[in-house]
Amino acid sequence: MGSYYQYANRLAHLHLLRAENGISAHLIFPYLVNAVDVSGPSSVEEWKPAINEAHRALKIGNGPLSEYTYDVFVDVRDLSKA
Repeated sequence: MGSYYQYANRLAHLHLLRAENGISAHLIFPYLVNAVDVSGPSSVEEWKPAINEAHRALKIGNGPLSEYTYDVFVDVRDLSKA
């Protein structure tokens, strides 16, 4: 799993909560956009290929957990106005 260990670990926890313990859990993956002070993707268009690569590397398709996972893109410019 290498670089996707944390991603896989979160999915494993979701599986344990839902399938093994009957807890109606959901998993949100937050992605920051327009964050100029960190390295990495800075737009939704840049994040999507990175997310797709993680799914490809982990062989994640539309599996049983896919309906309980959500990608949320947070524009940090909006946070500075709050």
